[in-house]
Amino acid sequence: SAYVEQDDNMFGQLTVQEQIEFSALLRLPRTISREEKTARVDAIIQELGLSKVRDSYVGNEVVRGVSGGERKRVNIGTELVTDPSLIFLDEPTSGLDSFNALNVMFSLRKLASNNRTVITTIHQPRSNIFSLFDNLCLLAEGRVMYFGPAADAVAYFSGLEYACPPRFNPADYFIDLLSIDPRDQTREKQAKHRVKYIGDQHETLQKPTMLTDNLVTDAGDGSAAAGEGKSNYSASWFTEVTQIGSRSMKLMMRDKLALVARIAQDVIFSVLLGLIWLNQGRDVDSNNASFASLNAIIGVMFFIVVNVSFTGAFGVIFVYPLERAVLLRERASATYRVTSYVVGKTLAEIPRSVLFVLGFCVVVYFMIGLRSTAGAFFYFFVVIWLVENIAASLTLALATFAPDPQVSSAVVPVFIIFNMLFAGYFIGADSIPSFLRWIKWLSFLFYALQGLIHNEFNGTKAIDEVNDFLGLDVSQGMAVVALVVYLVVMKAFWYLALRVERPKFDKSL
Repeated sequence: SAYVEQDDNMFGQLTVQEQIEFSALLRLPRTISREEKTARVDAIIQELGLSKVRDSYVGNEVVRGVSGGERKRVNIGTELVTDPSLIFLDEPTSGLDSFNALNVMFSLRKLASNNRTVITTIHQPRSNIFSLFDNLCLLAEGRVMYFGPAADAVAYFSGLEYACPPRFNPADYFIDLLSIDPRDQTREKQAKHRVKYIGDQHETLQKPTMLTDNLVTDAGDGSAAAGEGKSNYSASWFTEVTQIGSRSMKLMMRDKLALVARIAQDVIFSVLLGLIWLNQGRDVDSNNASFASLNAIIGVMFFIVVNVSFTGAFGVIFVYPLERAVLLRERASATYRVTSYVVGKTLAEIPRSVLFVLGFCVVVYFMIGLRSTAGAFFYFFVVIWLVENIAASLTLALATFAPDPQVSSAVVPVFIIFNMLFAGYFIGADSIPSFLRWIKWLSFLFYALQGLIHNEFNGTKAIDEVNDFLGLDVSQGMAVVALVVYLVVMKAFWYLALRVERPKFDKSL
């Protein structure tokens, strides 16, 4: 069986072909060749009438793509790759105009004609959509009002002395008949009495039919099969990581707005910082640095690690919620493992983050005039890259628990500011009350600042003065080790968050 959600949670920057193909490559058995999977995708695109838009973006509120009806059919197509005999759909026409709603229902009618059972909820279908139904189930106040052939529904209600007016859409009439009007106590009482009467008549007059028996039997078999299938994933772990990584790379490269914004942000901040602290670090190499110069260098190092922390965090906050919605849908369909997603996404983001951080470091490092050795520059780059990725991983974990971006944007800065307060720049550890002093060991910014200070001042006369001023409690090597451990812990925290925030209707994933 397959279940199509009401919301079309898909990536707007993927094409129709890529969206359905991703589902096919990961959900079809390994025994099926790549060519056969591609052929299955082509057949589904043809069956759903999507051939003309197969290379068009799915689209969303920002990216222009296919129409709403076509997007809904793409959503259906992602579930058809496993060739289910039973398909459940949650309000497939919601949010669509009458024309697109009819096109979607025509596609479902075509699927039902090809030896598939299609069960869908629907509100206010137009008359020509209503005429497509084989069987109809009407619900009101938690009770069944009618269940049987759709063509017999009008005659059934006529027998109850609730005849549908001539040339009137039966669906609209049934909705008016079975709805409770709360605007007036008298009308509400009458409506409840009417609904109770119709429900009682259904229980008295309508007996279980063969249709009911067949649905129960088929659903039971389908559920068991689905349960057995979901205990094992169709694709190998390596295939899942490869496909998820490839998709993430495509999405990053096609999100032109985010790329331009990030490049502009890095250029502006790196040049601005370089101009403000221009050549401030060159005095340190001369071993004659004043306290003001030392303080300036420490200040810019602290500002840099804080800046890249917020850059890494806010690069996730407003992008991840949509991806999380897609993740929940795909996990509910047993498309891939959580570990595959975490590893694939992490690997895909490494090249981009390396390039952005490297460009930022090149400008800032040499404009400020920090220590002019290859080893010192490489250490500086590694620390900055680790800090950004720690902040991004922390944000991913917190955003997984958050219901929306607004909550994430309120919670994440609190954690970063917490790390700032105990980084050792604003106040030394000796000045903090003893019962709070230990918290500095939980601050990743503390390790980053300590490592950068060692990297810049080790081997100079200034190191003793800086040690007296800040208190260097961590060696240069241990600072990097601590940051690496911190990054691994944050990735593990994100993984655990994903395990906890699993699809609500499937507790096994």
